[in-house]
Amino acid sequence: MKALLEAVESGIVAFEEAFLPYTVVPGTGRTVAEQIGGELTGAIESGGTPRLMITSGPGSD
Repeated sequence: MKALLEAVESGIVAFEEAFLPYTVVPGTGRTVAEQIGGELTGAIESGGTPRLMITSGPGSD
């Protein structure tokens, strides 16, 4: 946590980038990392592209 905050403070990464994996996806109770982790792992192992889907939020209607 300290390293993330120091990276943000020094301008290496934006706050949103550093903490995106820990953001809770509305309506799911799951973090972004939990939501896409399995898809991403499968894509890496297969050499494919992950199928990421946003199911709620602005523009998803």
